[in-house]
Amino acid sequence: MINILLLQNAVYGNGVIDFTNRNIEGYTIKQASVYEEDICLLGKKVLRRINAYFAKIILGDWKKSREKYDILIIMESDATVEVLEAIKRLNISNSQVLYFMNAVTKTSMKLLNRAKQLGYIIATYNLKDSIQYDINYVHQCWNPELFPHKICMAHDRNVDLFFVGKAKNRYDSLIELKKVAENIGLTTKFIIISDKGQPDTQKEEVPYVQCLSQMSYARAIVDIVGEGNIGLTWRPLEALFMKKKLIYQENKANIFIVGKDNDNELFDFVKSPFVDKNLDLSKYDIENWLKNLVKLGLKSNE
Repeated sequence: MINILLLQNAVYGNGVIDFTNRNIEGYTIKQASVYEEDICLLGKKVLRRINAYFAKIILGDWKKSREKYDILIIMESDATVEVLEAIKRLNISNSQVLYFMNAVTKTSMKLLNRAKQLGYIIATYNLKDSIQYDINYVHQCWNPELFPHKICMAHDRNVDLFFVGKAKNRYDSLIELKKVAENIGLTTKFIIISDKGQPDTQKEEVPYVQCLSQMSYARAIVDIVGEGNIGLTWRPLEALFMKKKLIYQENKANIFIVGKDNDNELFDFVKSPFVDKNLDLSKYDIENWLKNLVKLGLKSNE
């Protein structure tokens, strides 16, 4: 039996990586919050960056465990250098895995370098980062249990194009696509998150399950990725699992390529029937994602 400790500030993505209802043969999985849940967010942000000692104080109850796990897994978005150091000091697992669900940036480079120094096994969804920084590649995952199939397949679709995500460096591209779509008679629902006060944006993030609910009534999902992002993001997986068309960058059935395909063909593309390829999507399930990380962890212990 492989004993795993999966640490997250909350269930990542409001349920994407959640094994609560999964019984995986040969695995015992404990999910726990990285930090004490009764400490306010501001307190966590301040304390966890002072030093490893204070970071250790605000860690969740799992830090008191007398059990030694085979593998500990933590996401880069939930970690700081101080937290990684505190985990090492606690010595409650034989190996530690740091998984990057976002592209490596100048800010997260410090985390990446320190993780290497501490002996963490590091993996990423981004193939380019995997090659550039010599870290393991483990593709993105999704949880089909998040959404009832009958709702995903709702026929009462009232939106043609749906987007949700942060503005980042793609704001202009998103607004341009939105205008093109609306000018040719398509309806759009773009939830663009930004704190810069740009037109057609909002500061408040929307709970992921709520995003999926709105997404289920759209004909096509928009995924405009940033520069340097060479890896499968959630949007293509959502489109695959929910049987939606995708506004993206590769020329395949059910995919429209922004900047390559003729804008005048966008209307016909969105309104035409979905071509169901009956693909086997099991390799993208969270169970296989976990098993891939476990393999890396066990290999390091050999």
